[in-house]
Amino acid sequence: MNGPTITRMVGRAHDLHHRDLGDDFGVFHLVVDRPALVLGSAQSTSGVDLGRAERAGVDIVSRRSGGGAVFVDAASVLWVDVVLPRTDPRWVDDVSASFDWLGDAWITALDAVGIRGVHAHSGAMVTSPYSRRVCFAGVGPGECLLDGQKLVGMAQRRTRNAARFQTMAVLDWQPDQWIDLLRWAPAERADVLVELTTGVASVADVAAPGASGTALRGRGELGEKILSDLGRALHRHQ
Repeated sequence: MNGPTITRMVGRAHDLHHRDLGDDFGVFHLVVDRPALVLGSAQSTSGVDLGRAERAGVDIVSRRSGGGAVFVDAASVLWVDVVLPRTDPRWVDDVSASFDWLGDAWITALDAVGIRGVHAHSGAMVTSPYSRRVCFAGVGPGECLLDGQKLVGMAQRRTRNAARFQTMAVLDWQPDQWIDLLRWAPAERADVLVELTTGVASVADVAAPGASGTALRGRGELGEKILSDLGRALHRHQ
């Protein structure tokens, strides 16, 4: 059984976040052509070292959904957005519960690459001292965890006609390479690095080699495999 069409879009993070994806059901693989630190809708650039970002060639952009900052580049994350129309039978008015079906689809996709025992968080957001500033420092509804470590982050933005679910799996987690794009007190920096190092795992580190009979050679092939399996899982959940 074929999965739904997955539309691949490549561009700057700002353009991808603000592009109109329509109101019909759709799955979108979004790939940035320049690294970016994406701030949540309530975040200000006052907490960002703009000079460091410019020197590093990292865009600073804002998204319309809430939460903390997320670092994105083409190699280290798998970014998949899903549009769900309000008329779809999977639609749930309760925002927290509305992530459940999507979390289940991600679990199916991760299982296909040998990542067993993943569960999707349900209920209220679990916060930490740094989760308002860094997305992966907290755990929200639908987000996927393995042994307490976050693998997939999620956010959602709703209009009158549809919801745009933004999901991201970590392929290569190296927070020390971008954490200084945000401004921290010295003690805060040490603490947040410990929290992000212990609380998040990259799927490349926990996936089984040669899962489902496929010899996966690197993060790129792993991402494509997960994307394909996620598409099929989303189709089955229709």
